[in-house]
Amino acid sequence: MTTYVILQLLDSGHWSEQGSTRASSPARALRSYVSAGAEGTYVCVPSRSWKPLVVKVEQTTKVTIG
Repeated sequence: MTTYVILQLLDSGHWSEQGSTRASSPARALRSYVSAGAEGTYVCVPSRSWKPLVVKVEQTTKVTIG
């Protein structure tokens, strides 16, 4: 059994984390988590692959005398 993170695509085009559940496949995870009538686009990602990354933007100024 694998723990899956479940995401739903919102009308705004953004993904929203809906929760997590344990199952033997992504389809079974979705079946066990989503209630009847909850239509939409979903994705199930194994939690071991769910690795949020922190992005840091740095800007430097370089002076060259030539």
